Amino acid sequence: RDENCRVDIIECFNNLLRSTIKATANGDVAFTSDDMVDDTAKVVIDIRSNYAREIVNGCEKQLSMKKVGAQTKSAALSLLSTLCTAPGGIGGEDKITSLCQNIKFILLAGENSGGSHGSNKQLKLDALCLVRVIISCDQHDPVDVKKGVIGVLLDGLCKAVQENWYKIISESLELLSALPMLLVDAKSDQNDMTTVTNILYGAIEPRLAANDFDQEIKESALKATGCLISTLHGSLSPPQKERLLSLILLRLKNETTRIAAIKIISKISVESKDGLGKVDLSPIITDYVAALGFLLRQNNRFVKQNTVTCLETIIRSYGTETIEASDGELMGMVLRDLCTNLIDSDLHIIHLSLQASLAILVSSSSCSGAVNEYVLPVLLQLCTFPSLQDKALDSLLAVFDKLIVCNFIGFNDLLVSLQSRVPIAPKTVEEKENHNEASTKKVIGNIAKCIASIAAAANEEQRGDFVSKLMITLESSVTPETLYESQLALRLSGDLGCVFDLSTMVGVTDRLQAVYIASLDSAFEDIKNAGAYGLGRACAGSVSTFLPRILSGLDENNEKEKKKYLLLSALRELIICHRLGYGSDNMAPVIQEITPHLKRHFSDNEESIRTMVADCMGSLACVQPDDILPQLNEMVQDNTVDALKCWTIATSVKLAISGGCNGDHLLPFMPTFLNLLRHDDLNVKNAALLMVYTAVHHNTQLVLPFLQKDIQPALFELATLKMKRTIDLGPFKEHIDDALSLRKAAISIISACLDKCPSNIDVPAFMPILAAAIGDVEDVQLQAHQIVLAMCPRYPQEISVVVESFVEPLEKTIFRKPFKRVGIELERLNEWKKSAVRVLLVVSKVRNVMENRKFVDLLAKVKKTPESLAMMESLEE
Repeated sequence: RDENCRVDIIECFNNLLRSTIKATANGDVAFTSDDMVDDTAKVVIDIRSNYAREIVNGCEKQLSMKKVGAQTKSAALSLLSTLCTAPGGIGGEDKITSLCQNIKFILLAGENSGGSHGSNKQLKLDALCLVRVIISCDQHDPVDVKKGVIGVLLDGLCKAVQENWYKIISESLELLSALPMLLVDAKSDQNDMTTVTNILYGAIEPRLAANDFDQEIKESALKATGCLISTLHGSLSPPQKERLLSLILLRLKNETTRIAAIKIISKISVESKDGLGKVDLSPIITDYVAALGFLLRQNNRFVKQNTVTCLETIIRSYGTETIEASDGELMGMVLRDLCTNLIDSDLHIIHLSLQASLAILVSSSSCSGAVNEYVLPVLLQLCTFPSLQDKALDSLLAVFDKLIVCNFIGFNDLLVSLQSRVPIAPKTVEEKENHNEASTKKVIGNIAKCIASIAAAANEEQRGDFVSKLMITLESSVTPETLYESQLALRLSGDLGCVFDLSTMVGVTDRLQAVYIASLDSAFEDIKNAGAYGLGRACAGSVSTFLPRILSGLDENNEKEKKKYLLLSALRELIICHRLGYGSDNMAPVIQEITPHLKRHFSDNEESIRTMVADCMGSLACVQPDDILPQLNEMVQDNTVDALKCWTIATSVKLAISGGCNGDHLLPFMPTFLNLLRHDDLNVKNAALLMVYTAVHHNTQLVLPFLQKDIQPALFELATLKMKRTIDLGPFKEHIDDALSLRKAAISIISACLDKCPSNIDVPAFMPILAAAIGDVEDVQLQAHQIVLAMCPRYPQEISVVVESFVEPLEKTIFRKPFKRVGIELERLNEWKKSAVRVLLVVSKVRNVMENRKFVDLLAKVKKTPESLAMMESLEE
């Protein structure tokens, strides 16, 4: 056959094989071998026994024939690459070795003529790509691959590194970077490792040392060097290793190769999990740290992020003894540079910088001066940042803890410094107007956590004195002047009680209980909330002491809604602390004690109470799904008439899903929970819709089995439900649609399903509903517009069929009169109209849409109106 015919046949079979491999993911096709049979699949194909050998033989025949063109050989190499991903790959040692012989011939072709030219370039690149696939796929025995690739191809690969085309050089270096681990996986002896290491060094070192190569070659050379050092450092001679490490240092100082060098240093600094030992960096580690310290002053965020991570890795792996022996002031300078990243940086950089600082504090004993001069002032400033949270806050607490444990600073001195950072209550009218209460609460909360951290790390005597003074503050009366101090003390006592069992201190818990309960009746809302927070956190450290008081308080205060809410929020803090790993490991007895009290408030008239109960139950479902989910399931079945209880259950399940409840535990109960979609009460329907939306967003597998049969019909019904009523307010009447929130929620769910699981949505049945939504109220219209924009490229045929139903609602929106709207209302109207014009513009580009006469007329009308035409032109730009 001629060249084009051969290529078409090979590519056709390649596409067939690739599609067959993809079909195995859906269970429609199964590959089998002698040791693997899948009776559940619709089609079973034994690639290894029936096809692999013939495919390899046919491809080798094409590769070995001199009359066959490069295009056919490239197609054959691509087919072999696809075969590598099927079970059994291309075969055993004989097939791999035979194929490598043909690849070697391709790589060495044109050697006598001075390099690769013409079509030979791409053919060599395709051959190298195939070798990489053979090594990287998990279908071949490493011993067989080693005998073929290293035994036959190693010289050819090393010569390919000396080619002229940058793509071949880069791919060859990528291949060489995979060989060290291949030697390890094949369990090679030391002689083989030493021989191959010397050959690899001779091929890689010149490329790493050269300065005038393409960027891709530089990065590939660094990667190959990193793999060689980290895996075969035991087989490198000291001069070889020092040469490579010094070249990496040069690349670290070069702006174009800086990032790649940082990543390679991080790689070789981590001890291998394969028992290969740790690379000895002692000859050059000080130079590495100094260069990395200099990079901390760069303004480039990406450079900072990688540099800080690399520094932490080096310090944790090698400590600071060698560095300090060479340069006693270097670690102090690094700490100083790290501290510059703690101010005016994003939270992730702050977290990384704190972790690197922590690594230095753990390892170094000679940087106390730098701690007091650079670190401590910045840490004290950092704890007053209202935005500090999550990992950054946890890292800050760990650093404060280490400062006390390692005696870098005295406990009392640090305590005074932290207490001095507590905000001062505003006194004048001007101060009160400029005061941000929310930020102040966050700052007080962060300082409380910091003080609790150092108190937990202090010795027993220091902690005892501190708690005694704390109790005096807690038992003092609260005034506007001492409001922040009292709030700090309440939160601080809870944070300390969370990590340290206060019941071990004589008389403290009884006094604390009295303080917490009294704070719940305070005249200050902040004191009430801080008291509930402290009670819940302290309960985590001493459940047997504080929990009975919380539960008895819930029974005593049935008429006091606010106090009931606060006690429930204390229970929530207890559950949150347990999820974070504080307190007792066995929560089962505690849950059995808590749940009956929570169930009593499922039907509470106050929505805030029911929301807090749902929050507690959702969190408990994440902790003990086997206990909580069956109870919720039973409550749905027994209380379908009680709308308030059903609302609480749906909200509990929603919060459990968003909190990461185990999907395998939750899935069997989903049919019962989904029945709430058909409840008569609108609030229950809305809560159930929010539950479904949360499941689609966080764990789609929870709704997929029920989407078409149970969920979709309910969504389509609720997406068109309207329940309008008129309220007579005397001079005028107000029209209210009670089902508006249901329509918005249902359409949001359908939109999420179209994004997450489009194959499970009946798109043709949804199109009339979408057309109706385009003519709904403003909020629903804007949702519908976004759905149309997303559907146009994916469902052009469905859009073109119903496009005529879009015309009237779009026309009404685009040509809506402003009447008396001004200011923000006018801007909102213009954005609404602009959204409709955007839909018109995008839909007009869908195939066959312009054949609809009404749509074409509307488009022409829009273009004749100056205002609409201006919108369209701005959108097209």
